[in-house]
Amino acid sequence: MSHSSRIGFVVFGLGRAGVIHSTNLIRNPQATLKWIVDIDEDKAKKFVTENFMDTQVIAPSDMDKALLDPTVQAAVVATPTEMHEDIVMRCLRAGKAVFCEKPIAPTLQAIEHCYKEADNQHLPLLCAFNRRFDPTVRSVFDRVRKDDIGNIQVVKTTSRDSTPPSEGYIRISGGIFHDSCVHDVDLICWMLGEAPHTVFCLAHAFHAHIGAMNDVDTVGVVMKFPSGAIGQIDMSRHAVYGYDQRVEVFGSGGMLTSDNQSSLCATYFHASGSTQNPIKVSFPQRYSEAYELEMNHFIGVIKHKDNLLISKDDVLRSFTVVEAIEKSFRTGQPVSL
Repeated sequence: MSHSSRIGFVVFGLGRAGVIHSTNLIRNPQATLKWIVDIDEDKAKKFVTENFMDTQVIAPSDMDKALLDPTVQAAVVATPTEMHEDIVMRCLRAGKAVFCEKPIAPTLQAIEHCYKEADNQHLPLLCAFNRRFDPTVRSVFDRVRKDDIGNIQVVKTTSRDSTPPSEGYIRISGGIFHDSCVHDVDLICWMLGEAPHTVFCLAHAFHAHIGAMNDVDTVGVVMKFPSGAIGQIDMSRHAVYGYDQRVEVFGSGGMLTSDNQSSLCATYFHASGSTQNPIKVSFPQRYSEAYELEMNHFIGVIKHKDNLLISKDDVLRSFTVVEAIEKSFRTGQPVSL
């Protein structure tokens, strides 16, 4: 693909997600990473040098340089959560398509405002629920849609981090519900094609420093849907054996699963039994292909080849359900939506 036909990108934030997206953009023949905006310019410049790029690095105070660049058609927003809304709005008003890590904004009204601006500018705004793009999860979804297992009765997800995030990250994460639980809520609602009418949550902080921040590290959620289906979420910030990510969909005609992936797809059989390799240890490993496919989808939307797979209604639905789940935890009572 010629250089001139590539989509020019600016990436805001070179943290965990920002590095993933920047690396994928570098490798993607449909894209050119023009700018990186990060408060730690030295770190960003080191990243550029190590990847043999001519990408320009600027501080957030100079972001207009990137937004005024006519060769930039798209922005990736991977900054701390509290900065999302402002950057999304500035990018849209500058005529850039926006790929944003969740949440797009801190309130329903603010999310609506961002999508209204995207509509006014005739630009795509993608909230990055990356698990939808994982091939194994997508396979489960496709077979559910084909009625391969009949009437869906239960959808279960397990999401456990191998090691807890840093204290610094937890402080700016928005809490486990909007930081992590929202992924599972989106996945279950997407699988079922509906929103729950009732949710109930129990949770606990086994790590004292997390509890001191008025947050929790272990969560159990039950959701009841209009179809009668039940959704269950099992979540933890700390699983000593690896990054535990599983989905189970149980129906009247069978069951579908998306299981953990091991670091090597091999099992050792010997006289005493068998030994499997450890499962993957982090989200960049487990969802590496999903991140690539997610970015390819966004580029396809910009080029009018694909329709946006995650809508405003999807994002508002997940935000509303997570708000209800957190309220249930705080009150100890079921919450109706």
